Amino acid sequence: MDMPTVGAVLCLTGAMVGAGFASGREVMAFFSRYGGFSWALCALVGAETGLLTERILRRDREQTGLAVTWLLMLLYLFLAGGMTAASGALWALTVPLHAARTLGGGATLLLCVTVSRYPLKIMGKLGWGLGILLLTAVILCYLIPSQAAETEQARQTDFIPAVLRALGYGCMNVTLSRGILNDLREHGTKKQKKRIALASGLTAGGLLMMENGVLLRHLPDLQDAAMPMVMLLRGFGKAGYILSAALLYISVVTTLIAVCGGVRALLPRDTEKGMILFGLSVCCVALLGFEGIVDRWYPILGWLCFAAYLI
Repeated sequence: MDMPTVGAVLCLTGAMVGAGFASGREVMAFFSRYGGFSWALCALVGAETGLLTERILRRDREQTGLAVTWLLMLLYLFLAGGMTAASGALWALTVPLHAARTLGGGATLLLCVTVSRYPLKIMGKLGWGLGILLLTAVILCYLIPSQAAETEQARQTDFIPAVLRALGYGCMNVTLSRGILNDLREHGTKKQKKRIALASGLTAGGLLMMENGVLLRHLPDLQDAAMPMVMLLRGFGKAGYILSAALLYISVVTTLIAVCGGVRALLPRDTEKGMILFGLSVCCVALLGFEGIVDRWYPILGWLCFAAYLI
């Protein structure tokens, strides 16, 4: 791949890999819980990511009706709420302050709203760091002895609901990177855009398969864990704790920047006033908690994304 393509893919990867992915929560909920069938689901979402990315990039300009705008705003609101809640939880675990959760969530949200004015300038650099940390975490987790004998047991899978949930998840991830894609659409030739779409699909599918492979090896023990990857990294002591905290926080920041960039693209005027109102709304949604948003709202949000593409 040429460097512009690599940079674009890193920006998109940073947008799609949020705290839910980095912690293993999303991968377990949408893929690993289905056992061996999860490999097909990962491949399906990788293909979906490439196709939807190409569809957005090849448009001459963004056409967003009122109904789609409200759907996207609802999506961004809950995604930002989930990331803000996750950042507050990380601060509570790592910063010795009484109000660390509130301060951390608010400070992270404010930082990302500010940086979202020029997302491409920082997302590529953060994407490199995120990729290195994620790869390191996966390699370390593969070193932990597996529970393969239990994992190989036959698992009952409702195939149609599993496919529908996975497709909704993939669509949601592409949609949250819409602001980045809008910026990328203004640059490059049709051939470059096709390369970006193909590389994005392969990267998304590859990352899902890497983490899915780790979680399947420990499925009996981690199926109900709030943060499966963090549980595994905890076995490496202080180094694993620092790695997991850094990985989660960078993934939160990159996703929040992408989400805030998407919101800015939807606001027709009075952007700063609109962003203030959005930030206050995000703080309210964050009170639902990270786990509650991922488990209950992400499947619904995924299908709202599909609706946004169909309207």
